[in-house]
Amino acid sequence: HELESDKKFNDKNWILKPHPELKLNPLRKRFDKIFQKVQISYEPITNLLPIASFLITNGSSVAIEAIVSGTPVCIAGALNGFIQNPVPSDIDTRLCQICYTKKEFSNFLQNILSYKQSDLAHLTKIANKIKIEYFEPVNVNSIKSFLHLN
Repeated sequence: HELESDKKFNDKNWILKPHPELKLNPLRKRFDKIFQKVQISYEPITNLLPIASFLITNGSSVAIEAIVSGTPVCIAGALNGFIQNPVPSDIDTRLCQICYTKKEFSNFLQNILSYKQSDLAHLTKIANKIKIEYFEPVNVNSIKSFLHLN
């Protein structure tokens, strides 16, 4: 609710891509005011990430997809301490942060929305480095190695 009055947050296009199993009607009733500002999309995440300034998730594999595309990620931290965080702890916090409170989330958004083009270019460099360090190309040799068939 604090963010609703902030002009720089209201000037953004908000897209909600629900999990395929999520039923939105109960949420629409509870958060009607927010849903008036949000576009619902069922497009593949690969189509949405290139146009996204950031991603908010509860910690799915989509976080990894966003990070390697250079899109900053906010993982909503559960107050009970259980977090579904698929992101390795050594990933640069400019690309991924866990936010437990409204204030942490607001700070995350303010930081992301203040990024200049040079900051975004640096995130792309970090993302490319992550691709090299964490991912292996899929080919015959890598599959044999993975299956210990060498």
